Amino acid sequence: MFIRQSYSSMSTQYYLKTIPENTLAFNISKKVRTSLIEEHNLNSILLLLKNETKIENETVRVINKGVRGPYADGYYCGFNFDDEFEFWKTLVTQFQLNGLLNIIFAEYLVQKDKNYDSANQFYKKGFDIDFRLIGFIEPSWRDELIERNFDFQLVYLQLQKEQYDLEDFVEVIESLIAEHSASPDRIERIKKIQLSS
Repeated sequence: MFIRQSYSSMSTQYYLKTIPENTLAFNISKKVRTSLIEEHNLNSILLLLKNETKIENETVRVINKGVRGPYADGYYCGFNFDDEFEFWKTLVTQFQLNGLLNIIFAEYLVQKDKNYDSANQFYKKGFDIDFRLIGFIEPSWRDELIERNFDFQLVYLQLQKEQYDLEDFVEVIESLIAEHSASPDRIERIKKIQLSS
């Protein structure tokens, strides 16, 4: 019997095409992907993960794509923001050591509270687990985040050190030193990253 899919379910399926099942290494990622497409229900995902003790970034990326699509909230995938918020809160509580979950939940807190105050602890935890996760954040949000918090500016500097060629990285360092010339402590912290191996 033909069952007509809802627009929101079709949107989720569309976004998940960028993560084909045959590219997934973990069985739970495949199950989550299938559930998002066929059931399109956040509670079903929580049930699938209920007995898991650890979650891999691959699985989190599948969930993120299927719930939020390419955007910072899942409007285009048809989920209610408050339901999404509670969903991600449940996941980050269950899997506290997954850095990506901490970053995603921080983004929800920013949207909910309209500021970064409560989100910063989750951003920090995520970056402490893996500083490279700052590259996951949508660029305009990332710029606002690092503008408000010097510690996160240093996290981004670590990523730039890894990704930029030496000449470009030196320009970044010089610019930061000039920007923070009134703070010897900040300059010392910038140079510490510059000299780290």
